[in-house]
This record gives sequence, structure tokens and C-alpha cells, in this order.
Amino acid sequence: MFTGQTVEVRRLALNMDQIVEFNPPPNPAKLTDTRASAYIMEFGPDSWELDALEPTVIDGLIRKAVIELRDEGRWEEAEHEEQRGQALLGKCAAQWGDIAADLGDTP
Repeated sequence: MFTGQTVEVRRLALNMDQIVEFNPPPNPAKLTDTRASAYIMEFGPDSWELDALEPTVIDGLIRKAVIELRDEGRWEEAEHEEQRGQALLGKCAAQWGDIAADLGDTP
């Protein structure tokens, strides 16, 4: 709606394979939730929360998904451009006194 384009949403976590792999601590299903009966019939009485996973695990899931989607050539070009910009800023910083004097901006 806000982008004016089709947006694909991919679920990265938390799924049953990840629950088996990472073994986060279970919580009882919330019986006050109107969806609880259907959930319990499909998955049992336990539920799990994403934030029970280690932050490094969540980070890894996100990184993997992003790397699978990104254009490596464009990514490397952007990294090189960033490095060139950092080098230029470093040169400017090293010579800032001379630059400021040339601009007439000395105290």
C-alpha cells in the first residue's frame, strides 16, 4: 500500500524446524486466545516465542535470508564505493588544518 509495489513477506522464524533445532524453552499456549483450540490441536499445548532464541541465532537467520536475496555484484560495488569514501574522508581529516586555512576558516 505504501510502496506502490508488490511486497513479498517471508517468514524467517519461528517455525517448528527451528524449535527442534534450537530448543527454546516452551510456554503454555494462551488459553484466552481465540485461536488456542486450533493451535493446541495442531501443535500441542506448548508455544514458543522468538525472543527466546539467542540474539546470534536470530541475527544468523536474518543474515542468511538477506544474503540469499541480495545481488552480490551490486553489494560489492557499494562496499568498494564506501571504502573509497572512507579513504577520502581519512585524507581530508589528516589534512584538515590545511584545508581550513585554504578556505579562510582558521581561528
